[in-house]
Amino acid sequence: DWEHRVIAEHAIGHPLPDKAEVHHHNNAGRDNAQGNLVICQDHAYHYLLHRRMRILRLGGDPNTQSWCRVCKQMLPKEMFWVRKSGEHKGLLVGHCKPCERTLRMARSKGETA
Repeated sequence: DWEHRVIAEHAIGHPLPDKAEVHHHNNAGRDNAQGNLVICQDHAYHYLLHRRMRILRLGGDPNTQSWCRVCKQMLPKEMFWVRKSGEHKGLLVGHCKPCERTLRMARSKGETA
């Protein structure tokens, strides 16, 4: 859907940069009201907003905690690795360090996690 991009461009008075993405603040992708749109510099920042919103929804503090998608626990950020490359470079990995060890062991044994 391109409608949200057109609305965002109209609001700022010029085209968005190629890598820019538009975030829907209320998470309703069809609600293209100007007050609901946030212009993100790139996909990584857009992903970060969604991740922070999820942590808030789950009752955590996105400044100090993150959610492990494997063990389903809210944990201190220090319990997570930081991505070193790719489009999410600099962001936390989606699973905690203890779960990473479990996933690596399963992969080395040829199991699927």
